[in-house]
Amino acid sequence: MGQYHYRRVYVVPSNPRRFGPGIQAVLVSDDTNRVHHLGGLYAAYSTQLSISPNTYKKKMEHCAAFLTWADKALDPVRTRRMLSGDLRVEDMLSFKNWLIDNRSKKNVGVSNIQVETINAISLGAKAFARWLILHAKECGTDELSHRLSLVDENWSTHAVLPTRTFRQAKDYDADEVDEIERFFVQQAFRKDDQKAENGIRNYLIWRLAIEYGLRIGEILALRVQDLPSESKPYLEVVRTEHRADGPDPRGTNAPKPKTLGRELGQYFQNSRFPELFNIYRSSERWAWAKRKSGRRYQKTSFSHPYLLITKSGAPLSMSSAQAIAKSVKVATNIDFRWHRARHTFFNRAYEKMLEIKDPHQRRLRLDGLMYMGGWSSEESLSIYAAAAQRKSARSASYDLQKQLV
Repeated sequence: MGQYHYRRVYVVPSNPRRFGPGIQAVLVSDDTNRVHHLGGLYAAYSTQLSISPNTYKKKMEHCAAFLTWADKALDPVRTRRMLSGDLRVEDMLSFKNWLIDNRSKKNVGVSNIQVETINAISLGAKAFARWLILHAKECGTDELSHRLSLVDENWSTHAVLPTRTFRQAKDYDADEVDEIERFFVQQAFRKDDQKAENGIRNYLIWRLAIEYGLRIGEILALRVQDLPSESKPYLEVVRTEHRADGPDPRGTNAPKPKTLGRELGQYFQNSRFPELFNIYRSSERWAWAKRKSGRRYQKTSFSHPYLLITKSGAPLSMSSAQAIAKSVKVATNIDFRWHRARHTFFNRAYEKMLEIKDPHQRRLRLDGLMYMGGWSSEESLSIYAAAAQRKSARSASYDLQKQLV
């Protein structure tokens, strides 16, 4: 881990069916090669969460930073107190200053990009600090509540740096959406002799992103049983821990929905669903297989439940999805990314919410947006609020200019 005192190693996980082989980590001292007990417990706890391997890696890196600071910057008595869950404001300040010292260049300070990195590490360390408090058994309920409140109320003030970045959700404008739509339609519905391979599948991915605002990981994790049916006219997003499926064939690279589970109906009058699901299942969701006699046939049932498949019948991988995105970028000269389709959906939905005059109805719509996005906090909508504010400011400027002309 470079400057960090602890490093991540691969071990056999306690629950390989849920998390996949070779993922659980322990934190080991680079100096003594000793495993950190609390770091190991936090690693075991984190394997039970429905998170991707990359997210797991980040959690352990942030935990490693926190434990490194404790070993290097604190005396043993203060370290024991802090690791038992008694975290104070001066500890938060010390941790932030330690991160700055490790990230800054001499006589230069930290750049805006470094500030974002420091803040990401700090917020990851906050999750570990809260875990320390919750797992400490040295205080009663009132003291436990007080310690959690102290961290929640003071961490952003004392352990996070202010940033000059004005975060907003970058999306596609109407012309770009039309051009991307034309590209996918042409690939999916040209004459049979010119039809692109897996064109309908790729168009299906685009429409799932732009119509439902789904993350690409959620789309790749969709199963056939999650599709709308006569008994349930809605699309389901189901978290990994709520599924009874066997191991994902994609192993450690299997997509894991990061958001809350939810049930989504059609949002647009000109929706391509459920028609597009049916077209894909009847025309492209099959693979060649051989019978015992050696005769080939089109196989439509697979050992896995996932909706989107490759030519061989395996579940579609994240790298294949990114290759599709790259082909769109080359063909349209648009900086195409799947997540921008999600931003496009929620930017438009947020703008529609702001048009509602009645505060009660607007509140209901906001709650509905949080549900549709799978978020548990309004803070997740801040990037869409920023985009709406920016658009409103641009429109006001344009209207003023017209009046002055």
